[in-house]
Amino acid sequence: MTFGGHPVPVRDHLIEQIRQRLSTPAPKARFIQGDPVMITTGSWSDVEAIFLSGDGTERAVILLNMLQRQQKMVLPISSLSRVEARA
Repeated sequence: MTFGGHPVPVRDHLIEQIRQRLSTPAPKARFIQGDPVMITTGSWSDVEAIFLSGDGTERAVILLNMLQRQQKMVLPISSLSRVEARA
């Protein structure tokens, strides 16, 4: 790290915390791009959409079909559930 172009000492415990975080595997993604999802809360409840991407750790970007166009919407990832494959 630098401050004003000069190196700044970093405490050993902070470096150890960073190492521990880097050695812990990232959690498996709940949804992947293209997954069909169902909105489970709010005014859009029971509407099907397509998962586009995560937006941070708690929000999701989805594609929603409205008026024959796909619209992006950002909402809490906790308000989505996976749509099981249809037979």
